[in-house]
Amino acid sequence: MCASGGGAAIIRLKDAKTLWYDSVGGNPHSIDIAPFNTVVVASSTGDQYTVFRYDTTKAYAPRRPRKSIIAPDAHSVNFYQDSFYIAGRDQIWICLFRKGKRNGVAEVHIANAATIPGKGAHDMSYGSRTGVFYVTTVDTLLEFHTKDNSFHPVSSKITRNIKSFSEGGEDYPAIVTVPKEQWWTDEVTDLQGNTILRIPGAKIYKARWMRGFSSTYAETNAKGDTTFFKKW
Repeated sequence: MCASGGGAAIIRLKDAKTLWYDSVGGNPHSIDIAPFNTVVVASSTGDQYTVFRYDTTKAYAPRRPRKSIIAPDAHSVNFYQDSFYIAGRDQIWICLFRKGKRNGVAEVHIANAATIPGKGAHDMSYGSRTGVFYVTTVDTLLEFHTKDNSFHPVSSKITRNIKSFSEGGEDYPAIVTVPKEQWWTDEVTDLQGNTILRIPGAKIYKARWMRGFSSTYAETNAKGDTTFFKKW
């Protein structure tokens, strides 16, 4: 979880316990975790993503190891197949992930980029198919395929100004949030605009189905190189 005031946290769902938190600053929009106790937070106002080494034995500690890298208007971050995918102003940056020095932060460096055919990337979420993300911008909704870094438009009634998109499993609809006031809304709809959930007076920013990958696992090749995957 993260909050526009600068906070980021790892929360265990079964008992809502905060395992780790810190102050990032720069209006964080998205957070994801990876092996070697690595967490990356994307911050738009700060034009950066920040890499932390988290330790769940102590929820907070001052001066934790961290490193920030410039990424203009960074809004979303997802970890998949040994890389962090970070969506920003008009790019998705593919950042290679490698274990850092002992007790230090991991190496997460931009190695490639894909230009988004849309203006103002906002949300990026895992799809139900392996290697597919959904990307929302000011003016469109897209699929992004990691196998070839290609983009594909999604046909729907709602495409503009989507703050969040989440694909449901079998028999569950995809859901979106579209702001009614500034950045918030009081309802969650499907892609045709039908109300799925409405909470009068609420200020909903993003909505997610709690689903997706079931685990992270590693594979090591003959050379001893280890690659991390997420299993859907």
